[in-house]
This record gives sequence, C-alpha cells and structure tokens, in this order.
Amino acid sequence: MKRFLLMILAAGYAAPSLFAQVRGDEKVKVYLELDFRPGKLTETYNAYPLTLNYSNPVNVSVGQMKYTASRSFGYNAALGFFFDRRRRFALQSGLIYNKREGTLDVDRFHVEYQSRDYKGSTFRQVITANNGLHEQITSEHISIPLLLRYNIVLSELFTLNLDAGILYNTWMTNNYTTQASFDYEAIYQFEGTGSNLTYNYDNSPVPDPHDWLITKTEFNKDNPKGSIDAYFADLKKIGYNVGLNKPATKKAGEVNYQKKKIGYMGQLDLGFLVTKNLMLKAGIFYQSESFAGKPRTRSMLTNKPGEYNPMLNYVKDVTMINYGFSVGLTYNFYSYTTMKYYGRN
Repeated sequence: MKRFLLMILAAGYAAPSLFAQVRGDEKVKVYLELDFRPGKLTETYNAYPLTLNYSNPVNVSVGQMKYTASRSFGYNAALGFFFDRRRRFALQSGLIYNKREGTLDVDRFHVEYQSRDYKGSTFRQVITANNGLHEQITSEHISIPLLLRYNIVLSELFTLNLDAGILYNTWMTNNYTTQASFDYEAIYQFEGTGSNLTYNYDNSPVPDPHDWLITKTEFNKDNPKGSIDAYFADLKKIGYNVGLNKPATKKAGEVNYQKKKIGYMGQLDLGFLVTKNLMLKAGIFYQSESFAGKPRTRSMLTNKPGEYNPMLNYVKDVTMINYGFSVGLTYNFYSYTTMKYYGRN
C-alpha cells in the first residue's frame, strides 16, 4: 500500500512535465518602409503684384504668374507599429524628401512709372520685359508625416494598406535661374528754356507730343536708318537710365519660404510577401502642402539695367499638390507571444 501511494504522488509531480505544452503566436509588431515616389505636381501661387513698388504707374501690362512642372519625385522612409491585438491599425512616422523642377512664367511685363534720373530730375521710366519673365526653379523640401494605417490581410501573400494623416513641413528651399532681359526707355516732360528747366511727371497714358521720348518707337519713326543701339548706348554713358535688351546681372539665386504649414496626405499600397520578413509594395499617393512666402517685398522687380528681383520674392503663399505612384519595400519585425495550455501531444 505504501509503495502504491508513492507511485501516485510521483505521477502527480511528473504530470506537468509530461502534458504541459507551450504554444507561440508570432505576429508583426513593427515595420520599416522605404519608397520611391515619382509623381505629377501642380502649384498655385498667391502673389503680390509685380508692380507693387513702382511709383504712380501707368500703362501697366503684367501677365498672371503660372507654374509648369517638368519633374517631381521623392523618397519616403517610415517606421510604424501596430497598436491593436488584431494588427489592423498602426501609427507610422518618418521623413519624406521631395525634389521638384519646373518653370515659373509671366507672359508679359510692362510698366511706366515716376522716377528720378542721375541729376535728380523727375521723369517717366518705361520698362518692358523681352519675351516675358521665366524662372527655372528647383525646389527641395523635407516633411515629417504622422499617419494612421489600416491594414487588410487579403491572403498569405497579399496585404492592402490604407494610410492617411498630416505632414509637417520642416525645411524648403528654391533655387532659380533666369535669362530675363529688359528694355529701359524714358519720357521727359519739361517746362522752361535753357538751363532754367522744370521737370514734371507726365502721367497721361498717351504722352504729350512735346515730351522728349527716348523710346524705340520714337527713334525708329524719326531715324529709320539710324543705329538705335548706339543712340541708347550714348545716352546711357551720359547717365540716363536707358538701354535695350539688357539682361539680368544676377541670373541665379536662392529663395527660402519663411513659414511652415501643416499639410495632409493619403496613400494606398498593395504588398506582396517575398520572404517571411520582406514585402514588395506598390501603390498611389496624394499630398497637399502649403508654404508662406517672404513678408511684403520692398524692392522693384527691376529699376536699372542689370537689376533683377526674382518673382519668387513676390509669393505670399503657395499650395503644392503632388500625386503619383510609389514603389518600395517593407521589412517586418516579428514579435513572439507565448501562451501555455495543458494537453497531450
């Protein structure tokens, strides 16, 4: 009897080691994504008038500022984690780098305004851009996204992800180049004779017939066979603010926007499982971001031959909408959760 009781006790102690089993649950907890994002870009500008700082302007003819994108692409690096038990919802953040190239155009620019010459005499300056204004712009900026992901497991190989959230714009720079050139003409209205002259600003759209017109039209009318370039060059040497086909001296520069604003984005990706940890992904994305330009500029677009103030300095704010395709990789980090139960093998 004693021996029988000892056998029962021994069996009781041995039972857990014989029958207890350990079951594991392995699921994705954290993931890392890298994407390449080519796309199409549109930009809408709200700008100050390009004639903002010209005094008493007349005969103003300025086209609307338009942007045409030629290339847009970006890179995205994101780290995310699932916060629910079913691994349906995740939060992710990282960095998005975008580079955009395009042209900012104004098809015409002409202004006539009150000015003073090298002797301090009042006159009417006439400035006309040859073939409009064109700036080739390369923009780069970095944004920090904060996105909520909804993950749908379609099969053992395919998953569908829908991401949406906000973008914080941390840094942006614009580099421009231009081949702008201008004609600088002048109109003088004066009273008196000899050295006793009084100069006035003729603000009539059509100048007085007695005005001294230093213009291409007047020269060609009075001297059809003369050298107009020599005529303007000689007056320029004396000190008059005139010249024909004068290019901008500073043909390139950098303009940075002052204030960052919150943007938003959404993307839809289809993932294909290549290995246990690695997925290929492809999808579409949409981004909308806004930037504030510099405070009100105090400079003229141009005043003297060679001077040039880029159109980007007149931007109040700009809204950029970028959309396109994304291709990339997702690397999944698995977490292993252990669970115990009792039963036989």
